[in-house]
Amino acid sequence: MRVILALLLCCLCCSCHTAESLKAVVILEPDFSPVFRGEQINLKCDIQGKLNTGRWSYSWFRDNDPLYVDTETIFLGKVEYGDNNNYRCSASPIGSSEPPLESEPYKLLVLEIPYPTISIQSPQPPFYSGDRVTLRCEIQGKGWEYEWKRDNSRIHDVTSETITVFLPEDAGHYACRGLRRQLLTYNSPDRIISMSALPTATLTMEPQSPVFTGETVTMTCVIESLSGWTYKWYKGPGRVPVSEGNTFTITSAAESDEGQYWCQGERRGRPTASQSSNEVTIQALPTAKVTIEPQSPVFHGETVTMTCVIESHSGWTYKWYKDETNSVVFEGGIFKITAASESDEGQYWCQGKRTQRPTSSQLSDPVHVGLKEIPHASISIQSPQPPFYSGDRVTLRSLPTATLTAVPQSPVFTGETVTMTCVIESLSGWTFKWYKGPSKVPVSEGNTFTITSAAESDEGRYWCQGERTDRPTTSQSSNEVTIQAFPTATLTTKPQSHVLPGQTVTMKCVIEVYSNWTYKWSKDNNKNVVFEGDIFNITAASESDEGQYWCQGKRTQRPTSSQLSDPVHVGLKERASPIQLVVGIALGAGLCFVVMVVLYRCTQSKALCLKPSDSGQPVQSIYQNVGRAPNQPNRSEGDQSVYVPLQRVTEDVYEEINASDRKGEE
Repeated sequence: MRVILALLLCCLCCSCHTAESLKAVVILEPDFSPVFRGEQINLKCDIQGKLNTGRWSYSWFRDNDPLYVDTETIFLGKVEYGDNNNYRCSASPIGSSEPPLESEPYKLLVLEIPYPTISIQSPQPPFYSGDRVTLRCEIQGKGWEYEWKRDNSRIHDVTSETITVFLPEDAGHYACRGLRRQLLTYNSPDRIISMSALPTATLTMEPQSPVFTGETVTMTCVIESLSGWTYKWYKGPGRVPVSEGNTFTITSAAESDEGQYWCQGERRGRPTASQSSNEVTIQALPTAKVTIEPQSPVFHGETVTMTCVIESHSGWTYKWYKDETNSVVFEGGIFKITAASESDEGQYWCQGKRTQRPTSSQLSDPVHVGLKEIPHASISIQSPQPPFYSGDRVTLRSLPTATLTAVPQSPVFTGETVTMTCVIESLSGWTFKWYKGPSKVPVSEGNTFTITSAAESDEGRYWCQGERTDRPTTSQSSNEVTIQAFPTATLTTKPQSHVLPGQTVTMKCVIEVYSNWTYKWSKDNNKNVVFEGDIFNITAASESDEGQYWCQGKRTQRPTSSQLSDPVHVGLKERASPIQLVVGIALGAGLCFVVMVVLYRCTQSKALCLKPSDSGQPVQSIYQNVGRAPNQPNRSEGDQSVYVPLQRVTEDVYEEINASDRKGEE
């Protein structure tokens, strides 16, 4: 009985559920509304709330007209604009007497194919180099797959609603369209993504570019558009700032300051950077070049012509200097030395001056004027050979000349490698011998002679001479090439003796020949440079400063180095201890007391008085009355005094006065 009641109750509940909970609903598959012309769509009769325990039969109606379709889903194909019909369905459970489920009408709304538009998500225009611009393709409805184009070329790897554009490389014309249910939309209107020029940084300077070494320059960076700029300064292609701020000053520009300078602005907001400014140049002063004719060495009495030329700018006047002196020895572009003599030998430089910038040039490289002796002409008899007879025609010929060239040019310095070449242009079959100084013993043979890393023993004057088996058997001696020691660095120090702790020691390094020296200092055989400059000051000397000091000169032109100076020793002496000071003061006071007593006794003594001689005769000795002694000079007959010489006098003449005379005066 209980089982029967339970089954009846279940049936009642099921009937109640079927009647009250199940309903038929027409839905669009997939549910992307609205529908556009040309789309292929499906409508489904969805039984909502069913327990899915049975099968259903379906009926479809369009505007109440049966469609004679009994499937759950109907395919409508491509819909046309204006197909705004009402669709409904009816679902009946198979094998059941239950009434069919009737859906509510579904209003199909078909719209015209939409036009996509492109919107800019971020950032907003204007766009600048470095920006990342996000674009969005906006199409009415859902479920679209997107196709992007740039400059009419499809971007295959992007199918999303948005695209990111990197500037400047991705700039161009952008368009998009959508694909859904076999429908392609129209292309969107083009969206032009272009890059605006960054604000321009303008660099001004005083004085105007180019600036030359030695000048002081102030550069200013300005950006007129927008605000909030900070400025950074750069040199050459480097991206490491050399300074910050809207102005940048270089005082007395050095060689290390040469180069191209530019500035750039930065800010927090967009644009975050400006364009690079124009460039300004700091450059070396123009170069003066000297040519010399004839090449050194020249013969005594020859005329030497030196010409100074500066190829850039105009309006130059030229000044000439000799042997490291600052005194001008000549003014003008062409410097002639007529009848060259020993006093004209030396190093010569020239420099240009003018009233406008640049007001000066660099010093030229030095040229050396050296002298060589005029060769003695040698005459050989060509034909006939002696003896000669009346009517003979005798041909005489001077000996060929040997010419010596050297690389590098003379003078050559110790440590350098020199290659000398001997050439005789006339005749043939020559062999060459090399000599040093006045010696006639060859030091080498061959047309070239190389001395590698010339040592002190190689110093001297070298010349060559040719020899051959046929007449003439010898040539004249060549010009000479000199190998000499590097210039000497001289070191002076003040004070010269030991110094007290805390004192200042000043050392100075001087090289008297050539110019443009830089000086380097070393200490205690250590090759590390402890100071650079010609004057080395040690302030507040301490024990760590004690030791041996050397200096040496360096320069970019030959000779590139000087010899090391002789060393100087910096040593400290101890300050006197308090006990030593007390003892010294005591000894000094005692000595002063003794001297004062002696002086007082001397002033009270009657044994010695001096007065100028009345006679005016020279007296060569001063005597003191100490006892009896005969035959003393200028004695009176009754005088019993004895005189002993005290010192010799050569200038002032005094007369002897004996004790009795002084007593009488008193």
